[in-house]
Amino acid sequence: MTLQWLYTGTDLEFEENRSSVFVLEESGVYAKFIAGLVEAINGQEGDFSLYDNNKKLNIAKSVDIVFSPVLIDMNTKKIQTQLFNEMKEISNDVCYELKEKVNSMIVSYLDELSTKLPYPISFNLSLDETGLYKQYEVRLAFESNDLTEKVINYIQLQAILCNIKVVVFVNGKAYFSEEQLKEIYTCAFYNKVYILMVESEKKDCVPEEKYYIIDFTLDEIRPEYSFDVTCQGSVPQALE
Repeated sequence: MTLQWLYTGTDLEFEENRSSVFVLEESGVYAKFIAGLVEAINGQEGDFSLYDNNKKLNIAKSVDIVFSPVLIDMNTKKIQTQLFNEMKEISNDVCYELKEKVNSMIVSYLDELSTKLPYPISFNLSLDETGLYKQYEVRLAFESNDLTEKVINYIQLQAILCNIKVVVFVNGKAYFSEEQLKEIYTCAFYNKVYILMVESEKKDCVPEEKYYIIDFTLDEIRPEYSFDVTCQGSVPQALE
């Protein structure tokens, strides 16, 4: 799998059982990379493309970004949407009779209420499952206070529930020891998720990591530079 940053012609090749560390030492370049990647994750066209065996992937559906492991939210809108969809599939598959019984009871309840009111009412006879889940505040309930375990749970969740292929951590190495990073990487490898650490400065390297370093400024990037993925003569701006 390859993440291309077209602005600089940088090719980040993700390898199986290796995490990528992208070091951007100049603040302007660092800020532009993060801002552009966030735009791509939010569905906007920009300088980033993601390919898997020459097939272009939708970055918004394939990539997640974590700005702080401490602030990881297990119940984002995207995660909850996928959770509710999975619950509805299970409901229709193995809990259909129970679901119909619940709906019948709700309708009977509303019918009874309607007889007590001095004015007529109407209501939907079908069960709104998503509305039901929201009404009862259905949420994922991971209770660990350990930061490494929290990140591991999050990666597993993104892989299994949301089918995320790449998780990006912004200055993520600052939060973990070498052993903790190895635990996180092992989880990602097992769940077929690629990890990209975007760092503002180089830190000690873990054996499971592949480093890319960009040390030029925005002013040093030629405005007319363009990257052609089909051109063997195009030299990426990354140094391993």
